[in-house]
Amino acid sequence: MFVYFRSSMQERYVWGNSVTNRPIIGITCFIRETVYGNWHRNAAILPSAYISAIGRVGGTPLIIPPAGNMNGTLDMIDGLVVSGGPDLCPGTYNQKPEAMTKEFYPEQDQTELALISEALDREIPFLGVCTVSYTHLRAHETEADRVSRLLLEKKEGGGGGGGGG
Repeated sequence: MFVYFRSSMQERYVWGNSVTNRPIIGITCFIRETVYGNWHRNAAILPSAYISAIGRVGGTPLIIPPAGNMNGTLDMIDGLVVSGGPDLCPGTYNQKPEAMTKEFYPEQDQTELALISEALDREIPFLGVCTVSYTHLRAHETEADRVSRLLLEKKEGGGGGGGGG
């Protein structure tokens, strides 16, 4: 798990919207083959724990599907949770799948990576769960971020290269 929040946001960011006065938190979801009763089809799914957790801390969840360019959704939210999932598609970083790479979804990767990049550009706070978020954050890391991360990893007894969720 990796949390990204710039302190400058605390000075200028106003949480909530005019209707609910609660922060709207976007959560990415997956499209998967799903069975519900006699219903057997692709569906947008998300573990309900994400929705419950955001509600418990006073937020309003907004589910964001992997449906192409969803960056306009960032205009409607106060924070973003990238819920993660299976492996990042090796084609994303110009590689071929290896034997251990069994499940990946390029459409989900493209949507999530675009949302993360745009959230970074807009300084929207976000929580990234698992590999997709960690990998992309490292690509945007400044020298100061890198030094801070390495010092923290050293303090916690971790290595310097490590993985995500």
